[in-house]
Amino acid sequence: MTNSFAALRSHFTRVSWAWLFIAFAAMLAVLPLMLHGCSCGHDFDFHLQNWLEASGQWKAGIFKPVWDFSAAWKAGEPRLLFYPPISWMTGGLLTLLLPFKAVPVAFTWLSLFLSGLTMRRLLRPDMGDMAATLGGCIYLANPYMLFVAYERTAYGELLAAAWMPLLFAALLRPHASTRAALWRVAVPVALLWLTNAPAAVVGSYSMLAMGVVRMVQLRWGHRRMMVRYALTMATGYALGLLAASIYLVPAVYQRESVQSAMAVIEGLRPWESFLFQHTADAGHDRVLAQASRIAVRMLLSAALTAVVVWLRMRTEEKALFAAMTPRERRERRQVSAYAVLLPMAVFTAMVLLLLLPVSRHVWMRAPELVFLQFPWRFLVAESVAACVLLMLALRPDRWTRVRRAVPLAAGLVLIALSTMTGEHFYRQVCEAGDTPKGLIAATTSRDGTPPTDEYTPTIADNDALGHPTPDAWLGASAEAPPGVILDRVEVTHRAPDDFRITTPQRQGSFLIVRLRKYRGWHVVKDGVELEGTPQRADGLYAIPLLTMGPHEVAVHYRKTADQWIGGAMSAFGWFVLLCMAAFGWWMKRSLRED
Repeated sequence: MTNSFAALRSHFTRVSWAWLFIAFAAMLAVLPLMLHGCSCGHDFDFHLQNWLEASGQWKAGIFKPVWDFSAAWKAGEPRLLFYPPISWMTGGLLTLLLPFKAVPVAFTWLSLFLSGLTMRRLLRPDMGDMAATLGGCIYLANPYMLFVAYERTAYGELLAAAWMPLLFAALLRPHASTRAALWRVAVPVALLWLTNAPAAVVGSYSMLAMGVVRMVQLRWGHRRMMVRYALTMATGYALGLLAASIYLVPAVYQRESVQSAMAVIEGLRPWESFLFQHTADAGHDRVLAQASRIAVRMLLSAALTAVVVWLRMRTEEKALFAAMTPRERRERRQVSAYAVLLPMAVFTAMVLLLLLPVSRHVWMRAPELVFLQFPWRFLVAESVAACVLLMLALRPDRWTRVRRAVPLAAGLVLIALSTMTGEHFYRQVCEAGDTPKGLIAATTSRDGTPPTDEYTPTIADNDALGHPTPDAWLGASAEAPPGVILDRVEVTHRAPDDFRITTPQRQGSFLIVRLRKYRGWHVVKDGVELEGTPQRADGLYAIPLLTMGPHEVAVHYRKTADQWIGGAMSAFGWFVLLCMAAFGWWMKRSLRED
C-alpha cells in the first residue's frame, strides 16, 4: 500500500511539473498579447461576435444558441447552427468569467496549453516525460501555430489543433483491445468536428492517408491484424461522427437553406492559394507568402529529420536484424519507430503535393476538400508530423539526467525567440472598431454587425438589406422600405427568440419585421400560425394585415426536428464512449489488482 501511494505521488509530481512547464511555455507564446493587447487578425471580429452572442443568449436562458441576432444588421443569421459549438462556447464561457478585453488572450493561451498537453500525450509512451514535455512545448509554439494565433486569429482552428495529436496517437499506436482503440479514435474525431469543420476535414484526410499506410505495414506482418485495424478505424470514425451529431445532423440537413457556396467564391478557392502564387489581391498574396514560407520550412525540416531517423534506425538495427528471419524483421518494425516513420513521411509527401498546382483536380473533385479554401490548412496536421519526426531525430529520452535539462531550457529560449519573431511578422494592428470594446459597441448597437455571406439564407440578398432599420414597421406593400412608415408599432421582447408585436388599427397594410425568414421561426397572427408570407428581396418577414386591427403578432423560435434528432444521437454516442472508457478503466484496475 505504501509503495503504491509513493508511486502515485511520484507520478502526480511529474505530471504537475510537466503541466506547469507547458503552461509557462504557452504564456511565453502569448506574452506579446498580454503586454501590447490583442492582434486583430483576419477572423478576429467573427469569433468575438460569436462569443458575445453566445454569452448574451446564455444570460437570457438560451442554452444552445442557433440564431445570431446581431448579425446582418440585426436581421440575424443561423451562424451558430453552422459553426461548430466548442469554439464559440469556450469563448462565450470565458466572456462570462473574464473582462472581455482579456478573453482573446485567454482563449489563445488555453488553446496553446491544450495543444502542448495533447502532444505530450502522444509522445510520452515512447519517449518518457521529459522528452514528451519538450515536444509539447515545441508543438504549441511552432511557426504555423503562431501564424494562426497572430496573423489569422482563426480561433476555431487554433483550438482544433489541440485535438490533432490525439488523432495521430490513435492512428499510430497499437492498442491491446479493440474497445480501447475505438474510444481513442472516436473522441478526437468528435472533438475535431465539434470545434472546427475545416480542421475536421484535414483530420479526416490525414486519417485516411496514414491509415492506408499503416494497413500496408500490417499486411506485411499479418493480414488479420490489417483487417482488424481497418475495421477499428472505420468504426471509431463512425462513432466519432455519431458523437458529433448535435452539430453535423442539422448542419448537413439545413445546408441547402443557406448560401454555403459563398465560402469558396473567387479569391477563396484552394487552387488560388498554392505555394507562392500571385493574384490580383495584394493582401491575399502577402498572407499566402507568409503561409508558403512556413510550409516550405516545415516540410523541409520534416523531410530532413525523417532521413536522419531512417539512417539512425538502419545503423542501430543492422546488428539486431542479423539473426532474425524476414518475418521477424517485419514484426519488429511494426512496433518500432518504423511504424511511425513511414506514415509520417508519406503524409508529409501528400501535404507537399496538395500545396502544388499539380493537385488542382484533387481539390476540385475530392469530397468537401474545396471548403478548406486554403491548401496550407493541412499544416495544422503536418505540424504534428514534423514535431514527432524532430523528437525521433533528437531522442532526448536517451540523454542523461543533466543533459535532459539543457533541451528544456533551450526550448524555452527557442519559444521566446519564435514568439518575438512571430509577433513581429504576424501581428495585426487593431483599428478603432476592431478592438474588443469596439466590437461590444457594434454588437449591442441598433445597427448590429454585417452579414456573413455563407450563412445568409438562400431567399435573401445582402445587397438589398438596408440599415439602420426599426425592429418592425408598417408598409403599404410587402416590399415597403423602412422609410415608408405609416404608423408606429410596439415590440415587446420576452427573450431574444420570443417577442410580440402590437399593430394599430389599420387595414390592407403589411407588417415588416426585422428578422430573416428561416427554418424554426414561427409567426402567429391573432392566435393563428401563418404558413407562408410574401417574399422580400432582403429576406425579411412581411406579414399581411388584411383586416382592421389592432393585431397582435407573436414571433418565436422552436428547435427543428433535425436539431432534436442530432442532439439525441450525440448524447447516445457520448454515452457509448463513456461506457467504453469506464469499462476499460475497470478492466485495467482489475488486472492490476490481480
